[in-house]
Amino acid sequence: MLRDSETVRWQGTLMFKHKKLLRNDSKNDYKLSHPHPDETQAKEMEQLLIKSLQENTLLKVTAWKSGCLVSRVGKVTKIDRYSKKVTIQGERGSSCILNLLHIISIVTL
Repeated sequence: MLRDSETVRWQGTLMFKHKKLLRNDSKNDYKLSHPHPDETQAKEMEQLLIKSLQENTLLKVTAWKSGCLVSRVGKVTKIDRYSKKVTIQGERGSSCILNLLHIISIVTL
C-alpha cells in the first residue's frame, strides 16, 4: 500500500499543542449548546417534580451536562430551591444531583 507523501511530510511539522487543539475541536463538534425551556415548560416541570416528591412516582429526567444530554430514571427525594438542585434516587439505589437550570424535559412513567 502506498503512503501519501504529503501527509508524512506534514505530520512531523505539527507541534504537540497544535495536534491537541485539532483533537479538541473535533470533540467539540459533537457537543450541544445549552437549550433553554420557556417559562411555561419550566413551570410544568417544576409541578411534575413537586408531584413526584409528594406521591413518590417514577420520572424520566433529561438534563444537559457539559454538552451532552443525560437521562435519569428515578424518584425525586429532595428539591433545594436555594441552590437550585434536585436529588433523584435511581431505580438501583444510586442517587444523582441535577441542576434545575439544566433540566430539559421530564416525563412521568
